[in-house]
Amino acid sequence: MLWRVPSVDGVDAFKASFARFAYARHSHDAYAFGDIDAGAMAFWHGGSTHTAPAGDVITLNPGDVHDGRSASPTGCRYRMLYVERPVVEQALGSEVSRIGRYFALRGPVISDRQLAGSIRSFHASLGADPADRAAVLEQQSRMLRLLVLLFARHGEPRIALGEAFIERRPVKRAIDYMAANLDRQLRLVDLAAAAGLSPFYFQRTFRRTTGLPPHAYLNQMRLDRVRALLQKGEPPAEIAAELGFVDQSHLSRRFKSAFGVTPGQYARAHRR
Repeated sequence: MLWRVPSVDGVDAFKASFARFAYARHSHDAYAFGDIDAGAMAFWHGGSTHTAPAGDVITLNPGDVHDGRSASPTGCRYRMLYVERPVVEQALGSEVSRIGRYFALRGPVISDRQLAGSIRSFHASLGADPADRAAVLEQQSRMLRLLVLLFARHGEPRIALGEAFIERRPVKRAIDYMAANLDRQLRLVDLAAAAGLSPFYFQRTFRRTTGLPPHAYLNQMRLDRVRALLQKGEPPAEIAAELGFVDQSHLSRRFKSAFGVTPGQYARAHRR
């Protein structure tokens, strides 16, 4: 279940329980962190597979590619928070106003009982009546304390890959080309040309740099555009046609495999 936290703009809450369902590789444009309540979760991240047992915390930075599945025969129950960059910047103060660019969360699996307890406590507070002004203030205070605790203990300077690896630049050119042509049928040779690389070298470089092959990265960009259009109130059927999905069912399957909810559920969660 996904829902927008009404007391803190820019925060989504999510909780789920599953045994056989598996998330396809995807990323989020927000900081994502949450605790495992029961069972265990296995997921690919950063080139290897990680396992988070009950009591541990998963942390993901904006753009981190990952998937997810249960690592327990009894299934996995967990809760997550998705916090947009401006929320983090505002919470931590003007002296780190560029935290989205220069700071990251260590992880992706952390053993920190106090942090896990703070996440559970914040989730529990979301059951309060939104008309209760004191409850709203409490939620905002809990979120602030949670973010300070999270980044104080588990934050670190982010290495700018664009400065560290020369291959990042041609990949970024290809990504910019994708973003400008999401409504078109894109060919591998066109993406390679935009990057200034041969198709074979481009494919290998793109995957090594982003963690995804070009077609999967393109699907992620399309799904990110879907989320933005859903938040604006556009109907899923029109979005599917606009972005080149076969039909609305195709869009729904892709969307749920990445985010765990259908486009309709996501739209209802973000409806003001």
